[in-house]
Amino acid sequence: DNAAGTVTLTFNSLTDVKTKVGEADRTHAKKITITAFFLDNRGTKKKVDLVVRVQNAPVGCSVRRVDDPEKTNPAINGWLTFMCYNLGADPDKGDPAEQKTYVPSPNTGSSTDRTVYGDIYQWGRIGDGHQRRDLSIENIWPLDHLGQTTGIEDDPVPNAAANINMTTGQVLETDARFGKFIRRTQNNYDWIAGTETTGIYNNRWNIGTEAVPEKAPADPCPAGWRVPTRTEWASIYGAATDCTTGDCYGNAKVNKWVHNFGESGTHGVSLTPSATNGSNTDFGTYPTFFLPASGCRSHEHGNVVGSGTSTLYWSSSVVASSIAAYRPSWASTHVRPSAANGRSGGNSVRCVSE
Repeated sequence: DNAAGTVTLTFNSLTDVKTKVGEADRTHAKKITITAFFLDNRGTKKKVDLVVRVQNAPVGCSVRRVDDPEKTNPAINGWLTFMCYNLGADPDKGDPAEQKTYVPSPNTGSSTDRTVYGDIYQWGRIGDGHQRRDLSIENIWPLDHLGQTTGIEDDPVPNAAANINMTTGQVLETDARFGKFIRRTQNNYDWIAGTETTGIYNNRWNIGTEAVPEKAPADPCPAGWRVPTRTEWASIYGAATDCTTGDCYGNAKVNKWVHNFGESGTHGVSLTPSATNGSNTDFGTYPTFFLPASGCRSHEHGNVVGSGTSTLYWSSSVVASSIAAYRPSWASTHVRPSAANGRSGGNSVRCVSE
């Protein structure tokens, strides 16, 4: 009615949202409609609907960012929200503190434990199965040359003429290499034949620009998320220049960076944002973001290496006039927001909010 006052609506929280809500995309979200009937100031009956969509979407982990990491003294301006866990990892292990205390099994440099480490993608590929950390030996191509680091460059690799979808830049599902990790002998090789640096060769994960990225059809991140650009990775450190000497973590211009290499649990780096916008000294109490040292998959022999020591994450950005792509890296002694790698290597993916 038109009575003055306050109307209070009470909703009971759900403890089993995943069961009741279902899928994570907006189209399939559960919809709650709250309808308010009232009389306006002319006595006309009115109706307003408030639509609330509840979906099983990952909760983001936000950190501060700078406006331009290329500047000497960039302004701290705004936030970036990432998924709280690596693509392919257990969503229930999204708490940074819980990730740090988790002990991978096996806890070795070649760990196949996906719980916190997640999966390992070749640059520009969808999640067709090649990315699984626990990939079986039969799904590494070419199988007949396993153990060799020379001579495999002559084995057939996908090429645009016969084996590639020219719209998405992906291996055709009918091709024998679909779903397989495709090995190359040279680190600067792509997993697609040739050295093209235009079209689908470069925009497999970003059909926009570096400044205004746009999610590509082949981006492996779920709805609402995409692979971050090199600039976005640099913006949460505060600089685009690699740091290889001195206190690289203490020199960060935004967020508090701490590495826990050598400690128990899962090794990696934690970020704690400043409590006040524009400040890089007034930090909060608890880290909001953790990047596990997940290692990578070798482009040569297809084995997982560096788990627990190498923190390597793909960006959607490519190196100009090259078949390399930017892959920022963090270790106990360096921070490299501008590091690059051949696209045939396998690295972790941490999605950012669109």
